Amino acid sequence: MRALKKEISLRQLFALGFGSIIGVGWITVLGAWLAGAGALGAMLAFAIGSIIVIMIALCYAEMATRFPVSGGEIVYLHEVFGLRLSFIAGWLLILGYVSVVVFEAISVGWILGALFPGIEGPELYSVAGTPVTLGGLSAGLLGMAGIAWVNIRGAKSAARLQEFMSFLLIGVTAVFCLAAFTRGELGNLQPHFVPDSDGLYWPGVAAILVIVPFFFSGFDVIPQAMGEKSEDAPMHGVPLVLALSIIAAGLFYIGVIAAAAMAMPRAALLQEELPVATAITQALGSSMGGKLVLFAGLLGLVTGWNTFTYGAARLLFALGRARIVFSPFGELHPRYRTPSRALIAISIVGAIGCFFGRGALLPIIDAGSLAFVLAYLAVCVAAFRVGGTPREQGFVYRMAGGQHMRTVAVVLTSTLALYAFYLPYEGSGGGMPVEWSMLTIWLWAGSILYLIGRKDRQALSRSERSELLLSDR
Repeated sequence: MRALKKEISLRQLFALGFGSIIGVGWITVLGAWLAGAGALGAMLAFAIGSIIVIMIALCYAEMATRFPVSGGEIVYLHEVFGLRLSFIAGWLLILGYVSVVVFEAISVGWILGALFPGIEGPELYSVAGTPVTLGGLSAGLLGMAGIAWVNIRGAKSAARLQEFMSFLLIGVTAVFCLAAFTRGELGNLQPHFVPDSDGLYWPGVAAILVIVPFFFSGFDVIPQAMGEKSEDAPMHGVPLVLALSIIAAGLFYIGVIAAAAMAMPRAALLQEELPVATAITQALGSSMGGKLVLFAGLLGLVTGWNTFTYGAARLLFALGRARIVFSPFGELHPRYRTPSRALIAISIVGAIGCFFGRGALLPIIDAGSLAFVLAYLAVCVAAFRVGGTPREQGFVYRMAGGQHMRTVAVVLTSTLALYAFYLPYEGSGGGMPVEWSMLTIWLWAGSILYLIGRKDRQALSRSERSELLLSDR
């Protein structure tokens, strides 16, 4: 069995984290954020969410430096809690990653259609009242194939693409935010908060806060890449890279919300299909402004799509390598030494998701958020459990504040998980939410896969499985 190549630098780890966090959601659903919570309410939700996610990420940093191998959560939870919880958390996280892959694959046709009107082509059918067009579907399927090809050729190829796209995205976004801040109006930020039917402001902020894990998901790709981190990249830089990727993404989201809200009056802004693009067009007084925003969104889409395909494949690879599920998923490409079978499997699932179209985006966000926050909670609990153990050889990061801060991370993540589970039920009017159905179907599929791998699984003892998971091979 060959080893994964160790060739990713700290700068590329940052690009993997930041680029995967940003994605394209800030363009496609920003109008919903402003409508539900108001400009300051949305910014407050992302500011609070940034703090919570940083605490979660520091728990990850403790586990990633303790177990610096590919597989992330699967490895951590296997070593702390054993086989079953490791599989459940890993399978949930794959759902979260796949939900982002599908989100990006569906959104690419939307963004390209706005950049090049007419490219959408004829309508094929509709989902939830939203048309699925030939052009949009083709763009998603072709993009999925291209992303798979880049990742199969090697982590270095994927990381280089991510690094270029991420830093270009930062530069482009800085340009249009500066234009909006200098030409926009502070008065357009009103109403700062949006009340619900009972006159309360906090539900709108809370509704955005519970989907923050979806829009900050991606920082955990950094631990997934630990098995391919260059030996020249110091281990003590990993916690800093994790924190910086989240801080940079938080500032990005808050800046974009403020820029779009200031650029034009709220009533007119919320009537637009892609309000950020329209707002910047207004701020610059030129249609090129909107094109610039859409181009930035396309960059974010490619970075998120690339990274989550990478991360999902590494999770499935870890499950296969440890013979927890179908063992061929744990095999490497004979030439490129990448988990090609796992990448192909993830790409097929992503391609299937393309057929659901834009009508499925909001349920995908909610289901993905729930899957992410449950997996994050498991890692925070694992960090709490091992937090009091003696230091091991080599560098192992310890969170400032020790067990007190780990406890706060567990409590905050538990609260997010409970509300993320309840919110779809509240919106369904008491029926079975689509998000619960999606989660149920995914868990049933995982149960079947788990049963198929039973024979391979029983052939290994826990110590033998740990050796496979902790190996860099």
